[in-house]
Amino acid sequence: MAAITLVVLLGVAARYVFGAPLLWTDEAARIVLLLMMFVGIAELFRLSEGHVAINALANFLGGRPAKAIRIAATVIVVGTLIVMIYGGAVLANPNRPATTAVLGIPMWILYSVIPATGVLGISFLVVRLFNWRSDERARE
Repeated sequence: MAAITLVVLLGVAARYVFGAPLLWTDEAARIVLLLMMFVGIAELFRLSEGHVAINALANFLGGRPAKAIRIAATVIVVGTLIVMIYGGAVLANPNRPATTAVLGIPMWILYSVIPATGVLGISFLVVRLFNWRSDERARE
């Protein structure tokens, strides 16, 4: 967040204070925002225990229905992440010649964060499933 703030403030200062806009600041701020978003998605999977409404329903029902709901929600999310991995891999094809307009960064580098987020998300969800299983064994 500090990087975006710094880049945007630098762009505003250059444009309005010095009268010489820096063309790269807008593009850099967008790139940093997108990277933060995808890294944040992966971090969310690592830190959270799932969606609040799913957890509330599972806690309300308790027992086997709660377990079934949590597993079903996790399977749906994993399916979505698999689609994300596939779609991101198609976009991240290094044979595509596209680059960003000002900075000239190959787009496949930026798009590669999409499948990487999907892989991280799935790995964190698998760890969560194993943790649920070990917690259940400890309770028995």
